[in-house]
Amino acid sequence: MNPASSSRLLSYARSVLAVSPHPGVARGFESLSLAIEMPAQETEIRELVANERPLSPAQMVHLEAIILPKERPVFDVQGGSFAKLPPAWEVLNCNRAAVSRAIRAVGRIEMVGHPSLPYAGTGFLVGPNLLLTNRHVAGLFTAGVGERSKLSITFPAGVDLHQEAGAAGQPNLLEVRRALLLHPHWDAALLEVRGVPSDIAPLWLTAGDPGAGRTIAVIGYPGFDPRNNPEVQREVFRNLFEK
Repeated sequence: MNPASSSRLLSYARSVLAVSPHPGVARGFESLSLAIEMPAQETEIRELVANERPLSPAQMVHLEAIILPKERPVFDVQGGSFAKLPPAWEVLNCNRAAVSRAIRAVGRIEMVGHPSLPYAGTGFLVGPNLLLTNRHVAGLFTAGVGERSKLSITFPAGVDLHQEAGAAGQPNLLEVRRALLLHPHWDAALLEVRGVPSDIAPLWLTAGDPGAGRTIAVIGYPGFDPRNNPEVQREVFRNLFEK
């Protein structure tokens, strides 16, 4: 992580201590789980942040894993939308149509027939038969870096647009045909898929800085991370993963 990123992250951590949009978060690190293995490491990171001292790359990774268990609810996607949410999240209720359109364009990338790895990660449609995902996700079933002439598919992959909690029936599976781009610097990959239903619209990417003060909804398929605090993960996600 470069110094500018480190500085921004430290500024964010300090702001969490002082300002909060939700009651209770302003109690600061008392309500945080840094999701790290050793209590001594947690204490050390707390002291460094409080004293505005630099962190090592390993410590920065832990700081990025901050979770607010009581202020980080998870809402299920069911039937391509979601149930009415509590008042604190009324902004999502008011934007249900837009969020539901986005939900339909987000899918779980499947490792078709893999003996031990059922899925690779999350991807979303960004154009006609085009899916954007992370480079590290695409790297699980592709080889190469760069544009299409340098890339190949090494394992069959698909995209399930209907991996919901409690969902029954056959998956809505798109075929991953080709890897078009695995970016050499950014953690981004562009895939060509086949079988997108005509009534699903791709998402638009902003061409400029979206600015501060915007509300963001995150849609995806959380996976259990053995590197981080298992009890916090089970609490936040209600022990329901990959949906």
